[in-house]
Amino acid sequence: VLAPGFIDIHNHSESGLLREGTAANQVSQGITTLIVGPDGGSPDSIGGYLSSLRGKTAVNVGAFIGHGTLRTLVMKEDLRRPATQEEIAAMSTLLEGAMKEGAFGLSSGLEYDAGFSATTEEL
Repeated sequence: VLAPGFIDIHNHSESGLLREGTAANQVSQGITTLIVGPDGGSPDSIGGYLSSLRGKTAVNVGAFIGHGTLRTLVMKEDLRRPATQEEIAAMSTLLEGAMKEGAFGLSSGLEYDAGFSATTEEL
């Protein structure tokens, strides 16, 4: 089979790429692009993360900013409650910054602790 490179939009390779930029496991499967940060979890700083990988990986890398990551940055460990209006505003500011740094979008994992108590308004 002759095929173009595949794009893996759901993987957990964030730390693996920092340790092993060759991404041998993915490359051996024909994957040429990884989109990291699924399920609401991502590196805190998308810009910093992408900068640390620039020129060091055998695959293209894009990232989502995680909703759970934003909640944790703003609400710390007090995640088992709805966010206040002020916390939602703070998360929105962080989201906007992450998008400017290159995030492709927002991921969520509402079944995980960080996202379980999020309201529709927050999302």
